[in-house]
Amino acid sequence: MNLVYTVKIRDLRHLRHHISTAVRKITPAMLWRVFRCTKERWQLCFDMEGNHVELRLISLLYGFVSD
Repeated sequence: MNLVYTVKIRDLRHLRHHISTAVRKITPAMLWRVFRCTKERWQLCFDMEGNHVELRLISLLYGFVSD
């Protein structure tokens, strides 16, 4: 769900309040998923020896050879 444009921000105080409210909604499970996915991306980058991960994934999905 996109929360960026759900409320028209009136001023800086309102923006700070809106950000604080959104941060309080972050759960430990959400953080765990972020860290797990980040670790997986780092591992993939390491396995690809620093090559472009996205291009390699596309080539694996569609059978292209990017080497």
